[in-house]
Amino acid sequence: MKKLYKIFSLSLFIIALLNGLPARAAVDDNNTGVAADKVIDGNYYTVNTNVEIAGKVTSDVFAIGQRVDLTGDVAGDVFVMAGKVRIKGKIGGNVRVLAGTVEISGVVAKNILAAAGTVDISADSKIGGHVTVLANEFKSLGTISGSLLVRAVTMEINNYINGPVNLWLEKNGRLEVKDQTVIDNEFIYHAFKPALISTQARLAKGVTHQELVSQSSNFGQRGRNWLIALFGSLVLGMVLFSLTPQLVMKVGRQMLVKPWLNLGWGLLWTVVVPVLSIILILTLIGIPLAILAVLVYVGGIVVAPVLAAAAAADYARSKPLLKFASGYSELTLILLALLFYHLFRLVTLVGPLAAVVVALISWGAVIRLFKQNGLVKT
Repeated sequence: MKKLYKIFSLSLFIIALLNGLPARAAVDDNNTGVAADKVIDGNYYTVNTNVEIAGKVTSDVFAIGQRVDLTGDVAGDVFVMAGKVRIKGKIGGNVRVLAGTVEISGVVAKNILAAAGTVDISADSKIGGHVTVLANEFKSLGTISGSLLVRAVTMEINNYINGPVNLWLEKNGRLEVKDQTVIDNEFIYHAFKPALISTQARLAKGVTHQELVSQSSNFGQRGRNWLIALFGSLVLGMVLFSLTPQLVMKVGRQMLVKPWLNLGWGLLWTVVVPVLSIILILTLIGIPLAILAVLVYVGGIVVAPVLAAAAAADYARSKPLLKFASGYSELTLILLALLFYHLFRLVTLVGPLAAVVVALISWGAVIRLFKQNGLVKT
């Protein structure tokens, strides 16, 4: 996927961050997880190559890895970023996943939001809420109590769906509605050509084909990329705030103190790190330090929107004119700010420019905090 490098960058940054954190942010050599006989009381955070959660988690799960398997019980929501995700257990809340491949054969009490290369909902699965998917390939064989909204290249439907179904196919896409399909609500699909619909399928309110024109095909890729970027920021924001809320808010507040000075330090950082990395690479023995500098540089780019959102949250809660903000938690305000940030980035020219300014100010705020703590000498 075109945005896969972003997932890789996120993973590198969070792995570096988690090395010194408590046990609930579990990290070992290659594998981590919750054994079948274990119970985690509260949220569970983990980043590793292979993650398996076979036990019970009483709240939410945040997992990042090459492969993530959830075969146990999770009482809350699940947030996953991985190469491959398998959900075979029981999820009491929502599932939000960004992955290469997603396989669901368990029970999800609420909603599913997935952006992936392939999404496969098996015949054994039961979804209590709505299913929203952006993918290349989508297959649905399980029971869905809510609605189904999908945009993909190829789709196969062969299951019971209680809510309305709205499908969007990319250009040259293919939709098959097979014999065992039962849809008790309206069924609309948007495609360039008619779907292959079995005469045995039971469609309570019939089917509506809304034909697409070629000009609309670019929207799917742009929308998918935007959703992936938004989802990645939301997951990163939740993980960082849940693990280090005081640090996130401290940097956010620092961004509001003399922002032009922060911008200046950020510009200096932008120039110094690449030049320093090149010099270190030329010395050969400095290559490890150069790699570390590049990883820190990429990490700064990835985490900048979260820090800006923290600044916006702190600003909103401090202003009498924004009294409504006091009724929301800091995390909720951060997530709302991230949503507005990504919406604003859609604005031609102004959005990308604002993103650069935000990154520079956040870097400058971090450098100034290091200076205040005596970790950087000038």
